[in-house]
Amino acid sequence: MSSTDSGYVSRYAQWLSTGDQDLNPLRNTPQFVDFLDRYFPNQGPRVLRPQSQLVKLVMSMHTSRLLTSFCDRRAQFWYRHTDEPIERGVADELMLEAPVTSLVADYVEHDRHWQTRMALLKEADEFCCRWGLGAVEDTFPTFQEDPQVLLAADDPGKLKRLSRNADGYFRDEVISVRSDTLDALLPIARQRAAELRDAEAEPSRCLDFWLEMSRRLRAGLGIPEEEHRGVAERRKRALAAMATRDAVSPMAGAVPSDPGD
Repeated sequence: MSSTDSGYVSRYAQWLSTGDQDLNPLRNTPQFVDFLDRYFPNQGPRVLRPQSQLVKLVMSMHTSRLLTSFCDRRAQFWYRHTDEPIERGVADELMLEAPVTSLVADYVEHDRHWQTRMALLKEADEFCCRWGLGAVEDTFPTFQEDPQVLLAADDPGKLKRLSRNADGYFRDEVISVRSDTLDALLPIARQRAAELRDAEAEPSRCLDFWLEMSRRLRAGLGIPEEEHRGVAERRKRALAAMATRDAVSPMAGAVPSDPGD
């Protein structure tokens, strides 16, 4: 920590300071506190996240959402360039489909391994920079961002109760579904990588692959395509209601801070 490159820290500031669960054992050590104070001053209290079912729930959301976001960006790119003349830059991207697909297969198999996640983040950053696409969602989400929480929380009061008793509410079912989703994607990604080693990539086939990966991941996260907008709107209304109530009485409707914050 004492010799960390400042440019690296700047690039992954949010991920290092609040996002990576693998750093939890370090977060209550003097060395790590000094590291945070040096690189991220004035960020308020830093609480060690407990190793609970809630952390596992949010982690399952984090790894799935990161991959979903990357697949969405690849699909967005190939949608733009399907049925168009293949220019030099696009041809170069076609050459990268095989190694990128292999990287995704590795991520699906080892999503809890921090170096594998960092490899995907690096590839995602470079890809989005090359083609002017929005960055992937690489930071650790809060508990309240989880799709299953959003679908279950019809009102601010229920959201508050869920945040207090998440371990009792979510148990293993949601985490298991997301893990099973990733497991089911592994043979698909491996087969696609093998195909690309034996034949040239085509934009339309690339688009189909990334769309299918994204569709399956979204289903595993528990948000069908047609429900995305409705879930987002419910979340906005719930947060707006809590903000209004807190403005009248700051302590009345406050949602307790949770390990995902």
